[in-house]
Amino acid sequence: MSDSTLPQIMVRRGPNPDHIYIITEPTSIIGREPINDVVLPDPEVSRRHARLVLRQGRYHIEDLSSTNGTYINGRRIAALTPLTDGDVIDFGETIRVVFHLPAESGTGESVGTNRLKPVSNAYEDNDLFESSVPFPFPQQKPVDPVPDDVVQHILEENSAQSGEAETISELSGMAISPPAPPPPPEVESAADVEPGRWEKLVNDRRIWVAGGCLVLLVGLCSCGAFIVALNSVNPALFGG
Repeated sequence: MSDSTLPQIMVRRGPNPDHIYIITEPTSIIGREPINDVVLPDPEVSRRHARLVLRQGRYHIEDLSSTNGTYINGRRIAALTPLTDGDVIDFGETIRVVFHLPAESGTGESVGTNRLKPVSNAYEDNDLFESSVPFPFPQQKPVDPVPDDVVQHILEENSAQSGEAETISELSGMAISPPAPPPPPEVESAADVEPGRWEKLVNDRRIWVAGGCLVLLVGLCSCGAFIVALNSVNPALFGG
């Protein structure tokens, strides 16, 4: 890549006037020390004075807390500031440089960056719809409506079986009502049951209740007898 396609810094005032520095890296340090990318050997310049940074295709400059400050077109900067072609940069009061961009870019965009061409809207492209390729899915044919005489014939056959005459006009005027809820279950009472059967049910229930009480009583007696027998064998168990 030739030097004419890279950003440049040209010294206008200070040591080595008209000297041109070619910016080849996305980050370049400007300062007094020889290890910097852009060396400006002047007492007004700090050892690490400023930094050039390529952000989103555009070069910016940032002051690195220098003693005498960095100025862009006469204004001191305190944060990352974008650069444009022809910006005058002062480092202190004795050093002045000019930032230049290649002719292909005037906003600090990196040269050689691939730019995407705008894609036209597919719905506005007439060639898309004028293509001779058939539609991949078969289109369904519309269904013809059933004639009224056929419907009337079906209704007459149904009405002949049920004994009710219906027509299309009558069906169209009928309101569809929801089905009626089922009737509640009937509960048998003493009046609905035969007298002999009712008495038998009552007697059976009494027998079951009496039998349960008898079983409970026998169980209690058995427990008492077991406790008495155990106490006679070993009185120490119950504190005797």
